[in-house]
Amino acid sequence: MKKLIITAIVLLTAHFSYAQVALGLSLGFSSSKAKVSYLEDDGYISMPVNGIPVSFIADFGNKYVKFSTGFTFVKKGVLVRDEYGSGDYDEVSYNLSYAELPLTLKVYFNKSKLRFFALGGAYIGYLHKGTEKEVSMYGTSKEKSSEEMDLEDYDLEGRIDAGIKTGVGAQYDFKFGSVFVNPSFHVGLTDVDTNQDDQWVNRTMLVNVGYLYTFHKKGK
Repeated sequence: MKKLIITAIVLLTAHFSYAQVALGLSLGFSSSKAKVSYLEDDGYISMPVNGIPVSFIADFGNKYVKFSTGFTFVKKGVLVRDEYGSGDYDEVSYNLSYAELPLTLKVYFNKSKLRFFALGGAYIGYLHKGTEKEVSMYGTSKEKSSEEMDLEDYDLEGRIDAGIKTGVGAQYDFKFGSVFVNPSFHVGLTDVDTNQDDQWVNRTMLVNVGYLYTFHKKGK
């Protein structure tokens, strides 16, 4: 399976390199709420953690179909709250910072200056930093603390997050490049909590706004 995926990537890249190559950058907003098996069973409340994803983009293809890859730095995780009534609660937010490699196909529906597209494929990410932030609220007293997670406790399997990426978007082409907006959704398929009996899979929504410059064109 691994050899098949690598071969497909090489063939797609070789094919699309004869048409257009575009490089770009995007910033955006991410909201992630991991699906953790014990939260619902034990009555905890789960809420999303938010971040600002940064993406470096490389597109290869023609005006209708592109192979899109690059690197994305994105925060994932979940905020867990235990409420006791009268406004008292304890909460812990798990902020997991990943470097991701997307491998997607982008399909455009028209060829005017304002174009709409859909994309789909896979992603694979590597956990390079983690932070736990705790908040305790009792009456009028509020305490906060933050601590970096010891990633040495995670084996390689626990630091790899892989799954499916889907999305839609709109792109406007002009003389000096293209600007775009791209909402997307990442569905994790790997259990990143390998040190526990519970299952932890990431779920993340992103909205990116960015710029692409096509610097090499041999065909349309």
